[in-house]
Amino acid sequence: MFEWARGNGYLTTEDWDDYEFSTSVMHLPTISPQRLEASLTNAYRRFYLRPSLIRRKITQLRSWSDTVSMMRGVVSLVMYWIHAKIALRSG
Repeated sequence: MFEWARGNGYLTTEDWDDYEFSTSVMHLPTISPQRLEASLTNAYRRFYLRPSLIRRKITQLRSWSDTVSMMRGVVSLVMYWIHAKIALRSG
């Protein structure tokens, strides 16, 4: 896919530090990077906020360290969503 994107001029960067899941590194003619990032944020939200997943995660807590670890994950997700929302608003 990288070679295809490079060959078609779709890459916005070739700096490997930018290749992570929170920002788009391609500008496709059919979907804007902002729309792609919004879709990813929506997919994360729909997956991680499923009642069945939340219920299962809570029932799997066995210790204080499990609780702390889960709370860190929750904070990370919330911070990701806040960052994504700010990035979408700033264009």
